[in-house]
Formats: sequence, C-alpha cells, structure tokens
Amino acid sequence: GDRRRRAHAPPKAFLAYIELFQHVYARHAEKLAAQQSVLLAGLGQLQGAADDAELIQTDLDEKEKALGMAQQRTVALLHDIVLSTTLAERKRREVGVEAAACAEEAEAAEAQRRSIEEQLARTQPVLDEAERAIN
Repeated sequence: GDRRRRAHAPPKAFLAYIELFQHVYARHAEKLAAQQSVLLAGLGQLQGAADDAELIQTDLDEKEKALGMAQQRTVALLHDIVLSTTLAERKRREVGVEAAACAEEAEAAEAQRRSIEEQLARTQPVLDEAERAIN
C-alpha cells in the first residue's frame, strides 16, 4: 500500500503561501542587495588603496633611485675630500721642511750679520780715524 499522504491545499491557501514566499523572497533579496552594496563599496575602497599603493611604490622607486645617485655622489665627494686632504697634508709637510730650511738660513744670516757688525764695531774706530786724517 501507498502510505504516503497527499498534501492538498485549497487555492486560497496556495495563494497565501505564494504571497508569503514572495514576501520572504523580497526581504531576502533586499538583504542581499544591501550586502552587495557594502561589498561593492569595500571593493571600491580596496581598488583605491591598491591604486594608492601603486603610486606610493612608484614614488618610492623614484626616491630610491635618487638616493642611490646621491649616495654615489657622496662616495665620489668623500673620495675627493680624502684625496684633497692627502695632498694638503703632503703640501703641509713640504712647507714645514721649507720653513725649517728658511729658519736655518735666517739663523745663519743673523749669525753672519752679528759677525759683520762685530767686525764693523772693531774696524769703525780705525775708519773714523782714517777719515779724520784725510780731512
């Protein structure tokens, strides 16, 4: 035997079920539309953030490139400074040697001047006497 029960609904009840289904479906569709709206807004924000990140990355790449060039210039300048300092130190030593030689020459010249002045002091009275004798 067939033990299944057949569900039978009168037309008014069937129409009421359809109306209830339409109402439930409409509410569910509204919720889904609201969720879709939120998701689309979030997706838009994510796309904007991705665009911003791309711009920031491009800017960062440019700045890193500029930084690399600045570092190369800094290394070159530092090399020039070290070279100039080395040359200046060498020149300072040369000038020091020359200054010492000049000081020795000045000392020798001063000693010679004193010797000449002493000789002149000894011979001056004789010259003065000879001059008086001529006059």
